[in-house]
Amino acid sequence: MNEQLLIRLAQIAIRCVVAYYVYKDAIKHEVPNKNFWVAATFIFWPVVVVYLFYRQRAARTVDLSFEQKAQLEIDHKREEEKRRIAAERAEMEMERKHEIEKNQISEEELEKLRQERRAAKAKRMKELEEERAEQERQHAELLKLKEKKLQETVAKNLSNLDK
Repeated sequence: MNEQLLIRLAQIAIRCVVAYYVYKDAIKHEVPNKNFWVAATFIFWPVVVVYLFYRQRAARTVDLSFEQKAQLEIDHKREEEKRRIAAERAEMEMERKHEIEKNQISEEELEKLRQERRAAKAKRMKELEEERAEQERQHAELLKLKEKKLQETVAKNLSNLDK
């Protein structure tokens, strides 16, 4: 009888220590439902393993909303477009420097150079128009996504009211 009492006390002490460890660890990692995990650990020993698995998985994953994912994709496309434009600008700058190095140019060459510059300017203006159109399209797409999400939320709330 005495032996069984000591075993029971040891089990309770171990459960308390493990539950305290889980509680402190849950606070450290800002895990939701800390009290649930403490009670579950005290009552069910195998829950400690589940808790540790959950904690590591929660630390590794970040859940993004649909809007955040869409915004991330739009930002990524915008950055790619900026890099492409920057590369073209650098190329145009190098061409300009090369042209400046020419010291003596005849009138025919000057006229040709002016035409090339006009063509480059027209190309740049077209690129700027395309960039603006892409930005407007992306903003419209994001607005449609937000509007769709709002419609879904309203429909859900209306269906909840009907119930």
